[in-house]
Amino acid sequence: MAFDNYKEEEHNEVTKKIHELIKQDAYEKILRLYKKIPDKEKTPEQARCTVSAFMLLKRIDEARALLDTYAEAGKEDAQWHTQYGWTYYVEQKYQEAIPYFDKVEDLTPKNTSMLNYLRECNENAGNKEEAKRLKMRIREINTLKDTGDKYKKENYYKNKK
Repeated sequence: MAFDNYKEEEHNEVTKKIHELIKQDAYEKILRLYKKIPDKEKTPEQARCTVSAFMLLKRIDEARALLDTYAEAGKEDAQWHTQYGWTYYVEQKYQEAIPYFDKVEDLTPKNTSMLNYLRECNENAGNKEEAKRLKMRIREINTLKDTGDKYKKENYYKNKK
């Protein structure tokens, strides 16, 4: 299944229902609901939520299989790569997770949460130099963010007077 309108976010009634079920931790119900949706009507958001449900139920192979169904549409989507990386991360298959988290770094280079997952995968896979590089990158981003926040705060108060 490939989504014809992958970038278009649909918030139809089924998607709203899936989001309600997430809040209730009703993951099996999400899987049943998703299965009932005709393929042509499935949206990326519904698929992402269903992948998360599979993951939370520790049904990793099924999560990966669903991700595979829209791999072409997700090739430039950070969320798709994040979820695929997590399927390996939770199984402690760190070397396999690295290419997916690497792609997330390419797509969202200042996402320190994901950089930290990538750093941890590299560290656990024995790639110590890469883990060290990523640690420095995270520190650099956080320093720039802290400096920027401080600058914004100082200017806010200056302009307030």
